[in-house]
Amino acid sequence: MTLPMALPFLYGDDAQQVIPDARPGHYYVTALNGMRVAWLLGPYADHAEALEHVEEGGDLLAERDGWAWAYYIGTARVDLSVTSPPTAAFTTR
Repeated sequence: MTLPMALPFLYGDDAQQVIPDARPGHYYVTALNGMRVAWLLGPYADHAEALEHVEEGGDLLAERDGWAWAYYIGTARVDLSVTSPPTAAFTTR
């Protein structure tokens, strides 16, 4: 199944400089490994809230996957027209 979603926002040392996306949607913290996407946390009502949980998502993944350091951790938006958005692997603590 292909989901209509925006390209993910990727982060590094400059994460604090990311401007939140104002578009409505289901926002998630994601991990990218090549072409594979893991939906870590979410959905969040807005991008700013998802951004606040990027580090937490990376930490949760690192606790379970020794290769997490090699993944791109960021956010992705799923359009509101998707009636069954993805289920995140983790819930917030």
